[in-house]
Amino acid sequence: TAAAVPVAVISGRRSGSAAGRMADRGIRHVMLGREDKDAALTELLAGPGIDAAAAACMGDDAPDLPVMRRVALPVARAHRH
Repeated sequence: TAAAVPVAVISGRRSGSAAGRMADRGIRHVMLGREDKDAALTELLAGPGIDAAAAACMGDDAPDLPVMRRVALPVARAHRH
């Protein structure tokens, strides 16, 4: 069997269709419309099974930087044009 990797999504955008796709994929930790992503990460870390020392974050803009600074593996995708 494949190892389960917990996934969380924190986004400043609100999208009903995105929330539905995440639910279909079994992603339990979904925080949409969150302008303060650092506060959202703090909420996630307060729950069981999520540890910043073993977490990765993929960000693509400035609001992601505080979260990226707190996780073990920050990842930034190439700038899009």
